[in-house]
Amino acid sequence: MCDQNPSTRQNDANRAAVYQQLCNSYHQIDDFRSKLLALLPFASAAGLFLLLNDKFPDPLKVEAAKPLLMPIGILGLVVTFGLFSYEIYGIKKCGELINAGAKLENELGVVGQFRTRPNHLINEPFAAGIIYPAVLASWLFLVLYALNVQAALFIGGLVFFVGFACMLVWDILLVREAHKLRQSQLSANTQGDQSCRPAT
Repeated sequence: MCDQNPSTRQNDANRAAVYQQLCNSYHQIDDFRSKLLALLPFASAAGLFLLLNDKFPDPLKVEAAKPLLMPIGILGLVVTFGLFSYEIYGIKKCGELINAGAKLENELGVVGQFRTRPNHLINEPFAAGIIYPAVLASWLFLVLYALNVQAALFIGGLVFFVGFACMLVWDILLVREAHKLRQSQLSANTQGDQSCRPAT
């Protein structure tokens, strides 16, 4: 930065305080999302466990559980879809926090966690794109199991692949957008550095 007057130093202090709050918010959201991603498959496995005795289905258990499979599966679908909606909101919110954090790091002239964040396809949205469609598919399988096992397998598999494909496309778009934003910030930072150089 060219100007180091008291006003500029006060602005930098304010930016640093905002940056610290932004980091805290980002880590809290990211931590909660990580816990959900870790625990959700176990919830779906508990539902499917109703069908299993050791490694193979127990016909008596299946028959006894059939009246419960559909309501349990519908409840699992609704809860998982709600959590999936929250995950999408969390992805968008974290994306905005990352962009704001990278901008603040540029303004403060520091290389922090947002500017150095890996911009790869294998990331949090990619993981969510595997786990949530898989869990939704497993609950849907539970709903349809009592009606037709083959249809349950087919529709459950279709839900997984469509959900994963949609999340993958969205993830690719997010990565491209983040790359463009990073390039524009680098360009603006370079121009700012050049404007600070004394004329020769």
